[in-house]
Amino acid sequence: NKTSSCSTSVLDSHHNHDGDLNLCTKSGPKIPHYDITTVRLSELEQHLECLLSLLPSTKCPLVLILDGLDQLEDDVAARIIRSLPSPLPDEVQLIITASSNCTHFL
Repeated sequence: NKTSSCSTSVLDSHHNHDGDLNLCTKSGPKIPHYDITTVRLSELEQHLECLLSLLPSTKCPLVLILDGLDQLEDDVAARIIRSLPSPLPDEVQLIITASSNCTHFL
């Protein structure tokens, strides 16, 4: 079993969540929600590193949803994408969204 002091989270640029969400199963760990507009990129990179090292498995794959990348300032979207491992592990799925007039992010 892997152990770490990092916590898991849902980073959402569109919605502010007050409740917790279960991961994988009803008995799974609680995931705190954060507003991505208040999270530094270095914090996001640390969360992603923890998630990629601890969670993905065939029983509980990790789905990363990067929604609204075109709404982030400057080169933040490109930096987020560059921080992801390439290729992604088989147990990790990535979904990216952007406005149809901002497809240069994709």
